Amino acid sequence: MRRLRMALSIMAVLIVVMSTTVALTFAMWLFLPRETKQPLRLRIPYRATMRDVLNLLERDGWSHPRWLFRRVAHKLDIPRRLQAGEFVIEPPVSRWRLMQALRQQRPHLISVTIRS
Repeated sequence: MRRLRMALSIMAVLIVVMSTTVALTFAMWLFLPRETKQPLRLRIPYRATMRDVLNLLERDGWSHPRWLFRRVAHKLDIPRRLQAGEFVIEPPVSRWRLMQALRQQRPHLISVTIRS
């Protein structure tokens, strides 16, 4: 009888701990702010070549822009020479998500618009 009571109390404690953990995890997922993903925007102040865009990306802190654009440019029909305007990669994606889409050979997940 004593062992049964001890086992039941241990099981009750485990159930309470597990349900609390699940509830806290769900609450954090629900209420904590998520990473805000903005479209990648580059303002191009003049007629730019792809090399100019790569230099702007490097200045912005992108780690492998040359690799990125070798993989992206022909798949997304980015013209070799861009007009002045805004270069936007949409939908808003994090760098990691963009790299994953490219590595998985699924560039259709990303669209590039060039607004003037």
